[in-house]
Formats: sequence, structure tokens, C-alpha cells
Amino acid sequence: MSKKTTYFKRNKYRVDDFGIDDLPLNRRAQFFDILKNEWKTLLLMGAILLIFSIPYLSIDVLHWFIKVNLPEQLKSDGGTPEMIASGLMLTEIIYEAALVVASLFVAIPLSGVARVNKRLVHGEGVLFKSDFFDGIKMNVWQFMSLMFIYGVLRFANQIVFIYIKDIPYMAEIVYGVSTGILHIVFVPILLFMFAESSIYKMKFFTNFKNSSQLAFNSILLMLIFSFIIFAVYFLRYIFNPILRVGIEALIILLSPLYLLSLSLFTMSRFDKYINKEHYPEIYRKGLKPLEKKEE
Repeated sequence: MSKKTTYFKRNKYRVDDFGIDDLPLNRRAQFFDILKNEWKTLLLMGAILLIFSIPYLSIDVLHWFIKVNLPEQLKSDGGTPEMIASGLMLTEIIYEAALVVASLFVAIPLSGVARVNKRLVHGEGVLFKSDFFDGIKMNVWQFMSLMFIYGVLRFANQIVFIYIKDIPYMAEIVYGVSTGILHIVFVPILLFMFAESSIYKMKFFTNFKNSSQLAFNSILLMLIFSFIIFAVYFLRYIFNPILRVGIEALIILLSPLYLLSLSLFTMSRFDKYINKEHYPEIYRKGLKPLEKKEE
């Protein structure tokens, strides 16, 4: 990769941005190369993601406020324990549904970030403003569709727990199984679908078929990416809203590191299973040619 490829005020690429001798040997080395030379770009992407996450964070705070105050309000209005329980259940259902909508806003900058990451991974240089908005134009509908699918799956998983949470033993078992299916089966596939849709032009079911095979072939490492998403769920057990939102904001700011890691890993899988045979022009693009290193 070049010494510096991202310049916020440039409107054309430098001719010396693409020296072969500057390219890393593998995708792992490329991560640290990009981190060293493009940390401002990663920070900018994190800031943009945080801005688009404001609706998500606001819903989280509002949910906490209602959950804390609703029981006392209903009780003072003469509400029975059954009414209070029903009110809290309805609050959780509305909260989970609102998160589905809020996640669609996050899909917008994610589509732009995917384009920027593609150029970084391919060692092509980045004109941030141009590439970011080009990414939105090219990827936004695919990303919103995939985010909606994830949101609906997550919503269904949470709703199951909301309705059966008072059933001893059964609630934990059913919720554990459904959560496992979501994060072991569906999330790895969806992560590959996000990555694949930002690189190739293909129909939805072709993307799903390819991503399913790639996820299965890479399941152990993909579970790491999936479980990182799952770990975010545990933030709901932080009952201080300021601390919780602060941690969430920090995670969002750092999320470009996760997204870059995912882009590099999925690209390594694309190189192995797709690019070498079908797209040789982008096989190992952004890395030193194989003849310059031993396998």
C-alpha cells in the first residue's frame, strides 16, 4: 500500500500512490499498513457512523427512561400488576421494532464505508468524499435490504424471549437456541453478503448461495466476527444510561477497525474461492504479486 492514499482536499490521485514495493505481503499485514497510514480515514468513518447512529442511541436512552418510569406511572394511575407487566412488554416490543428502523439509517454510511474499504484493500487510493458518496449510490439499497433482514431476524429472536421469559427453564433454552441459530448460522452468511455485494454485481439469491458456502468454509473465524456483534447485546445490562451510551458511542467510533478486519478477511476468502479463477484482475489486488514472496 502507498505511504498516504487518503487526502480529504485532493480531487485526483497521485501517480506515486501505487508503488508495488509499498504493498504488503498478505491481508494480515495489510491491516496494520492501513491502520498506520490511514488512521485519520478510519477515524472519520467512525465519526460518520456515530452521527448516523444518533437515532439508534436516542431510542436506547428513551427506552431506558420509559422502562424505569412506566411502572411507577401506571401504579400511580391505579394500574394493576398485570397492566404494568403488559405495559412493559409492549414497551419492549416497540423498542425492538424501533431498532429495526434505526438500523436502516446505519446502513446508509455503511454502504459508503464499504466502498472506501474496498479501495483501501485494493490499494487504489481514496478520495474520501467522492468514494464515500459513490459507495452510497452503488451499495445503499443492497445494504439496507440486508440490514432489514438482520433487523427482522434479531427482532424475531427478541420477541420470542419477551413472550416466554416468565416460563422457568424453557425461556432460557428457547432463547439460547434461537440466539445460537441467529449468530452461528445467519449472521456469518449476512456478513459475507454485505462484503460480497460491495465487490461484485450479482443477484440476491446468487449472493446468498455464495455467501452460505463461504461462511460454511470459514465458519470458525466468521464466528469471531459474529460473536463480537452478539457481545454488544450485553450492554443492555448496564443500567446507567450515560455510561451505556458512552460505551456504545466508543464502540461505534472504533467500529471501522472491525469493518476493515472483516473486509480484509472476506477479501482473502474471495481471493481463494472466487477471484483466482473467475476474477483474476482483482486476485490479490493490493498485495505484492505472489512471485515476490513464497507461499
